[in-house]
Amino acid sequence: MKAATTCFSLSVLLLALTASGGAQQTPAVGNASDPRVGLKAGLHDAGQAARNMDLISTLPKPEGFFDPKAPGGVPVPPERELNPGGEDRPSGSNAEPPPQPETPAMRTLTAGLAFANSDLAFAANHLFMGNFNGFNTYDIERPSRPKLLASIVCPGGQGDVSVHGHLLFMSVEQTRGRIDCGTGGVQETVSGERFRGIRIFDITDLTRPKQIAAIQTCRGSHTHTLVTDAKDLANLYVYGSGTSTVRAGEELSGCSGKDPKEDPNTALFSIDVIQVPLAAPQDAKIVNRPRIFMDTATGSIAGLWPGGNHGEGTQSSRATNQCHDITVFPEVGLAAGACSGNGILLDIRDPKNPVRLDQVTDKSFAYWHSATFNNDGTKFLFSDEWGGWGARKCRASDSREWGADALFTIICDNMRVLGYF
Repeated sequence: MKAATTCFSLSVLLLALTASGGAQQTPAVGNASDPRVGLKAGLHDAGQAARNMDLISTLPKPEGFFDPKAPGGVPVPPERELNPGGEDRPSGSNAEPPPQPETPAMRTLTAGLAFANSDLAFAANHLFMGNFNGFNTYDIERPSRPKLLASIVCPGGQGDVSVHGHLLFMSVEQTRGRIDCGTGGVQETVSGERFRGIRIFDITDLTRPKQIAAIQTCRGSHTHTLVTDAKDLANLYVYGSGTSTVRAGEELSGCSGKDPKEDPNTALFSIDVIQVPLAAPQDAKIVNRPRIFMDTATGSIAGLWPGGNHGEGTQSSRATNQCHDITVFPEVGLAAGACSGNGILLDIRDPKNPVRLDQVTDKSFAYWHSATFNNDGTKFLFSDEWGGWGARKCRASDSREWGADALFTIICDNMRVLGYF
């Protein structure tokens, strides 16, 4: 009873603080003295403006990580026309649209990301730069003179990377990915040569990374998260988050992109939990696809945000059948998931079987993108991917509350919003 009373008291205090001090900050009005105004355009010599940080060094992309015919990339295509609900598919639709043949417009859109840098990982004095076309390794012992150690061309996007000991993990989601890291793509709709999932490289020799495993998944991997377990030192766990369409069952057995009402075993509404035996990482495999979006009262696996807006004048959010990114804090047994239309809190004390503790929606969020814990695991910040990578936002007609970061605290395994920025 004492614990329950304490939780109740904290909640009341928090609500009072939120009501009095949680209002969104009002952005400063721009003016001509802003150093960002009028910066010179350029590929390698663009104008710069910085505050509280200094550029120490910079290197151009190495060969294989830019298109020689268009080193600056292709123009961003026009913004997609959305339906009245603000989405690129019908509001409330849980099923993924079936794969469509590539059109010139789609190829242009994909080309815009073909050589994009995506993610960073660090280990000692080394930096690993993920890219939609592979990854690069740098020695940064002398930050003013970084040295390129290795360039691994291995297309497939998104190319998010993580490092654990002598192992490097890379996310692959696009349908052009090949098991052999080839650059020719895959033309067939169904092919045993296609790869979408998590690659594992042995980086014992940093100058010669070697792929030792490739774990296929139904939706590929847009991002991934490494999870350690102090009670299971023999294994490392990887949470794979796929946000793309589901591949055909003829290509990978067990894959289905149907609505759960049609197929309760759909590959939607789950994440992939991969177990990596550290003594034999080549034997890594999927050990669970937990239904972390389930409605525990009804048993429906499509139990969270169904898609659509939150009322007149609010943001439209995607249906929650995926996570974009999951941030873990193994020492406190918690993870925060930025999952499409929801932010979720997970109990990961048993990494193989994560359990959802709480979930939230927000009328100002379009697509829950990522989460960051504070140092003691009691608070975290969720960010919103408003507009995606290429859509123009922050227009005069858009609400100032849209695209904000939201700060939450954890009280008795529940999330409580503190405010926005």
